[in-house]
Formats: sequence, C-alpha cells, structure tokens
Amino acid sequence: MRQLLDYLALEAPGGEGLLETDLTFLRTARLPRSDIWIWSFLEPDGGDNAYAWVAVNGITEIGYETDYHGLKTEQFLLAIQCECF
Repeated sequence: MRQLLDYLALEAPGGEGLLETDLTFLRTARLPRSDIWIWSFLEPDGGDNAYAWVAVNGITEIGYETDYHGLKTEQFLLAIQCECF
C-alpha cells in the first residue's frame, strides 16, 4: 500500500495528501497477462473519481487513471486489459 500511495503522491493532483483511508478497495481480478488489484478514490485537487491499480505479472506495475467516462469497475478492467489508457 505504501508504494501505491507514494505513486499517487507523484501522479495524482493533490495526491501527496492521500491517506490509505482515502482509497476504497474494489476488487481483484485475474487477467490473461496479470493479476490486478483495484481501488477507487476522489482526486484531492479536483474531486473527480479515479482508479488506482497494481498489476503483477513477473514485475509490479502501478497505475492511476481519472474516470472521465463513468466506467463501472468491470469496464475499467477491460480497458486496462485492452491497454486503452
């Protein structure tokens, strides 16, 4: 969790103020290329809903994306799998 918060501090607007309690764990999933864990949160500087994820497939990848399209969690998973971001 510390690595995820450190990443968000650098990438998300106002992310340096995020705490573990600001993130809501949504689900895990096993995709063809990796296992993934997803959280949602509100961006501190803008209030937009956003997703953060950790994917593991030999290496660990941490990502973050603002949810401009109002995606459901499953749609977001599909977008990650298709590398739409």
